[in-house]
Amino acid sequence: MESVRRKFGLTAAHLRSLALCLMLLDHVSAALFPGSLWMRCLGRLAFPIFAFQAAEGYHHTRDFRGYCKRLALFAVISEIPFNLMISGPPFFPQHQNVMLTLLLGLLCCRAYDSRNWLTMVLWLLAGAFIRCDYGAAGVWTVLTFHAFRGEKLGQLLMLLLINLFCYDGPEIALGPLEIPVQTFAVLAWLPIALYNGEKGRGGRWLQYGSYLFYPVHMLILGLL
Repeated sequence: MESVRRKFGLTAAHLRSLALCLMLLDHVSAALFPGSLWMRCLGRLAFPIFAFQAAEGYHHTRDFRGYCKRLALFAVISEIPFNLMISGPPFFPQHQNVMLTLLLGLLCCRAYDSRNWLTMVLWLLAGAFIRCDYGAAGVWTVLTFHAFRGEKLGQLLMLLLINLFCYDGPEIALGPLEIPVQTFAVLAWLPIALYNGEKGRGGRWLQYGSYLFYPVHMLILGLL
């Protein structure tokens, strides 16, 4: 039997696994070691990879409504674990979890394709108004990967723009320089640029396992 030749680069499974590890590192740092900025720097790479995969999922899905319902369901499931991890009380309306950010990003992609610019802007503003994780800039990140799909330079420039000018946060000293921690998110472009378009191993087990991993690991960290 002739062996299957695999393309050079990273599969969707590789990217998902990498993003999960980086997210765990980021959340462990935020919940248990808030002074460890180097862990936060590495953790900043997680969200752009998830945003990229959401945009790719939008492109490939045959059931947009089902995709949105799945994200909405896990946004609800994840909210109490998210609140426990970031604030302590189970109800904290001032900040919503990242599943809602990804959902708004998908809705923006649909509005963009329909040339419904007003709706697209409203979804972006909703990210800021309801204070989902990463806010309107996070929603914009998902839209960026869709609008500049296949254009690596365009994606890089937009990531630079979003992460340099749309976030506030702590800075880390690198020699004589004080660099915003959020700037390190731009480095996520490197593994994203290596994406080879293949699903990779794991399939639905990895896909749904990653959905479950999000609330479960936050619940554990929130209870520690």
